[in-house]
Amino acid sequence: MTQSQYHLLCPNTTIDIAPGPQNIPLERWVRDGVGRTVEGKERPAP
Repeated sequence: MTQSQYHLLCPNTTIDIAPGPQNIPLERWVRDGVGRTVEGKERPAP
């Protein structure tokens, strides 16, 4: 792969695919009150 890809899975979940080994993190955003958002990121183990 020579170019990064970003895919929206749901309104608050994305999967990012970047060049190189093991670069497929999942990101999720959850509202935490008015004007606040919490991000969670997971990187699957090999």
